Amino acid sequence: MKRFLTAAALALFPAVSAAQGNLSTQGLGYPAGGLSARSSALGGGNAEFDAQSTVNDASIANWVTPVLYVQYQPEFRKVTLGGASSNTLTSRFPLIGTAMAVGGRAAIALTATSFLDRSASSVTSLNDTIAGEPVSGTETFRTLGGINDIRFAGAYRPNGFLRVGIAGHAFTGLNRVISQVSFGDSSSFIPLSQQSVLAYTGAAISGGFELRVKQILAISASGRKGGFLNMRAGDSLIATAKVPDRFGGSVQFSGISGLNVSGRVSRDMWSALQPLGTNTTSFDAWDTGVGAEATASRSASRLLQVRLGARYRGLPFGVQGQQIHEFSFGGGFGLQFARDRAQLDAGLNRGSRFAGTFGDRGSAAESAYTVSVGLRVRP
Repeated sequence: MKRFLTAAALALFPAVSAAQGNLSTQGLGYPAGGLSARSSALGGGNAEFDAQSTVNDASIANWVTPVLYVQYQPEFRKVTLGGASSNTLTSRFPLIGTAMAVGGRAAIALTATSFLDRSASSVTSLNDTIAGEPVSGTETFRTLGGINDIRFAGAYRPNGFLRVGIAGHAFTGLNRVISQVSFGDSSSFIPLSQQSVLAYTGAAISGGFELRVKQILAISASGRKGGFLNMRAGDSLIATAKVPDRFGGSVQFSGISGLNVSGRVSRDMWSALQPLGTNTTSFDAWDTGVGAEATASRSASRLLQVRLGARYRGLPFGVQGQQIHEFSFGGGFGLQFARDRAQLDAGLNRGSRFAGTFGDRGSAAESAYTVSVGLRVRP
C-alpha cells in the first residue's frame, strides 16, 4: 500500500515543481552579471566604457597597472501575487577579475561573471485527494547554481582617441534542482524527494571599440557572437543551443567640469536558449540605462564620487507567455584612496519586476533591493 501511495503522490511533482516562486529566476535564471558595482549604480549607462564591467572588451585598454577586483551583490526580494507575498535573500558574487598592461599600449584581462543565476527557493502548501484519501503537506522547491561566463580579453590603444578589444568566452555551470514533499503526521504517505543536476558548457567570442570624438564626447559599441551551448545530465547530452548574440552601444558626455553623463542601449538575443527545453518561453530583450557621476571631493590621495542611475530591460524568460520586464533606479558612491591603490564602490538599487509592459502589468509582481559592493586593488 505504501508503494502504491508513493507512486500516486509522485504525480504531484510536475505541477508543484514548475512553480519557481520568483519572476526573475524563471527558466535558466536571472542575468545578474556583467556590470561592476560602479556601473550598476549608474544604471549601466557607462558599461561600455567601464573597465571593470565585462560588456566592452576595448575598455580594458584603460588599465595601465596590474589590478584585482571583486564584487559582492546581495539581493532582498519580495514576490507578490494577489494578497499573498514571500520574501527571500539571495547572495551573489557576480564578478571577479584581474587585468594587467602589456607593453605601453595593450592590456589583457581574465574575468568570471554570473551569466544566468538560478538560486531561488519556494514553499508551497499541498491540499489534494489521492486514492480517496485527503492529502495535505508542503512542497519545497529549490534551485541552486547557474551558468558562468569566463572571459579572456585583450585590448589595444593605437592613440589617445581609439581603443579596440576582442575576447574569447567559455561558459560553464551547474543547475541543481531539488524538490521535496512532506505530509502531515496523520497521512499514510511517506516523504518524497527528487533531485536532478544539469551541467552546461559553451563558447562565444566578442569585440568592441571606444572612440573619443571630441574632448567632451565619446562613443562606444560592442557585440558578442554566440557559439554552442550544451546541456548534459551525467554523460548524456540532453540538448544543444547557442549562446545568445548581443550588440549595443553607449554615449558619454563630460562637458561639465566634474560631471560625466552616459547612456547605453543593448539588445540580447535570449531566444537562442529556447532549444534547451525550459518549460517557459524565452524572449529577445532590450536593455537601456542612463547615469550621472559627479566628483564630490578630490585631494592628492583621495577621490570621492557620487552616482545616480536608472535602468529598464526585458528579462530572458517569461510567465504564461508574457515577458518579464525590470525597472530599477538607485545610486551610490566611489572612493579612491591610498593614492589610487585601492577603490571601494558601493550602490543600492530598487527594482520592480513584472509580467507584461511598463504600462500594462500583470497581477504578479516582484520588488527587490540590490546592494552592490566592489573592491579594486593594485600594487
